[in-house]
Amino acid sequence: MYESYQTLTDRFEKVHMYCSETFPDIVMGNFKRSQQPGETENPEVFRHFGIGSGSGDFDVLILTKLAERLPRIEATITEPSGEMLANFKSAISESESDALQKVKFTWNRATIEDYMKTPQGTKFHCIFLCGVLAYFKDVDQVLQYLYSILADNGTILIVTEAGNNSSIFYELWYPGRFPSIDTE
Repeated sequence: MYESYQTLTDRFEKVHMYCSETFPDIVMGNFKRSQQPGETENPEVFRHFGIGSGSGDFDVLILTKLAERLPRIEATITEPSGEMLANFKSAISESESDALQKVKFTWNRATIEDYMKTPQGTKFHCIFLCGVLAYFKDVDQVLQYLYSILADNGTILIVTEAGNNSSIFYELWYPGRFPSIDTE
């Protein structure tokens, strides 16, 4: 049934294009602005946080593009389904991109609410959520938490579905800003 839904809408095509063509450039621009003078020789580790990533389709696109341009990436993936985490790992191993092999992954079989209960102390340069807002028990609390773990000049991308089966993209640069990127 889910596969039928995918073929009947252009939602996944739009998200795919945005994640592979547009979003990595935005993230890179923000990340470069956060670097201090002299850090170009030894840049800090870029940290990606995928929440409810499912089989990793879109995270893999984003991480592939970023790994082609950055020397060190750590990706934390939080997904409650063990099956989806296994599918995500398979997508990485089956990827034709060698760039993904230099990404260090940390896997968490948990909901975001469970993850929030264990203080991590890590700041992320890119936080990505696709189609998961409806599963959060307290959306405001989760968004406040995400802002608290967002690095300076970091970027949060939330992809959620509108009532007409179209995708709406939100880039969150700082608290209170929810500009619509695409509402078609």
